[in-house]
Amino acid sequence: MKKTIFFVLFCFSTQIFAFSNPQIRLCRVTGGQFWSLDIDYPSPDNMGFCRYGQAMIDTISLIEHREYALGTKAMVAYYITKISPFASCDEAGGILTAGYDSEGQRTQLCSFSDNSHIKSSTLLKGWSHPSNKALNKAL
Repeated sequence: MKKTIFFVLFCFSTQIFAFSNPQIRLCRVTGGQFWSLDIDYPSPDNMGFCRYGQAMIDTISLIEHREYALGTKAMVAYYITKISPFASCDEAGGILTAGYDSEGQRTQLCSFSDNSHIKSSTLLKGWSHPSNKALNKAL
């Protein structure tokens, strides 16, 4: 009986945390999935990302865009692809880096000097690519 009560309380507390964390909440509200990656650039950190199918952008960029109408360098670069695609991360003003999830899965990122990040394939495929449709809807 004690184990059952503990299990119920544990499940309830993790749900409350998920709804109280603005990064996780915004991912869910916009139809995305919260994802965490360990990154090395510009300094070692664990960053939150929102995944929309194959597309992915860091949660801080999403929060600043949706809540404060501000554009991080990753977000601005992505919006530029509406007009003109980029051939590389460097051309967009970023640096090609990698992030690793808790299972060691590698994700190629385009990282910018303001500590914003976007999955490199999301940026290089650009706004009009079908795999980015769910991200575009979230923005």
